Amino acid sequence: MTIDGARLRTLRLQKGMSQEKLGLLTKLNKRTIQRAENGELISIESLAFIADALEVEPQALRGRQQDVIPHGAPPQTTRQGEVVLVPVTRGSRLVNTLRDAFMAKFEYEAEPTEDNLSLLEEIAEILNAAWENPWEPPSSRFGESTDAELLRLQAKANRVIPSLQDQGIRIFMGTYSSLQQQPRYDIDEGHMYIRDGWPRERVTNVRVVVSDDAVGHLTRIPGDHEDLEEIPF
Repeated sequence: MTIDGARLRTLRLQKGMSQEKLGLLTKLNKRTIQRAENGELISIESLAFIADALEVEPQALRGRQQDVIPHGAPPQTTRQGEVVLVPVTRGSRLVNTLRDAFMAKFEYEAEPTEDNLSLLEEIAEILNAAWENPWEPPSSRFGESTDAELLRLQAKANRVIPSLQDQGIRIFMGTYSSLQQQPRYDIDEGHMYIRDGWPRERVTNVRVVVSDDAVGHLTRIPGDHEDLEEIPF
């Protein structure tokens, strides 16, 4: 998959990162970063790790040109709408991504035990507190979270994430875009609603999987992929 090398370089420099630093954050070698910035083909998994380190959607780094498959080799991913989920290592990344998401889906694949149950409960509380469901009416919300509350949530996540890793459990997260209608609040009926014909807006959605699989990344195909104008994975 080819990406916009100039865009990648700009984002990297804006964050004050060298190619070596970005390589360390993504666990990719410097040569892969160089190839990406030169617009050469890289795997969709590598692109997902780079996008996560730069805190952008993978779609934001895609090149506009069509990918060329060299020597007739098969593409890295053959399933339409596939999203790559990478391990989350920072509480701020987890909380901020969920806070900005329109829709979010959480999957708990790790087998609960007496040893890990309290940690699994804590991460579930963090995920649900970080994401604001757009279908919840204002009356059921407790108001906008303050900066202090978000910082406490991030700090809690930074404590729980490594503790789960000690138990062999990791949090995988991936984002993708879709076109969705924004629900509105009916003050008379007291619920959220949408109507046919309302314009669709591009939104960011998040998939989070709490898993004990010993893998470098996971892949999922969102159920709303048929509504997407363009899904890069």
